[in-house]
Amino acid sequence: MDNVALVYINRGEGKFNPNHRKENHFNAEYMAICPRTGGKIATLKTYWTGARYYAAFWYSGTINGARVHNSGTGWAGGYGYCRESAAAAEAIANAHIKLDVDIHGCGTNEIDPALRAIATALGYGDCFIIKANG
Repeated sequence: MDNVALVYINRGEGKFNPNHRKENHFNAEYMAICPRTGGKIATLKTYWTGARYYAAFWYSGTINGARVHNSGTGWAGGYGYCRESAAAAEAIANAHIKLDVDIHGCGTNEIDPALRAIATALGYGDCFIIKANG
């Protein structure tokens, strides 16, 4: 599914629940980095409590000459699917970003292409994806 592309970014206020940040349960951080400037384009942090995955997502960039930035959080519980990618998909959606491919529950390998698509839509072109595990 490496053909993830961005179809829509809404500039409204994102849904960010600070209770979804479980710093004592940090799992991983994904960062999209601009190769020209070294600046962060987007950051996705995931947390795992043993029963649920939580995700927090932030991005910034330029669309049609206007600076945009937003954030969102999400969570996923239950069994039988990838909860980390499901929480990531919800956090991205709650930051008012719609991808043309649903990464919800599809595995963590789909997070990188989603962040690359977001970076491209924000005018950065390709980017580096750096992952730090907890």
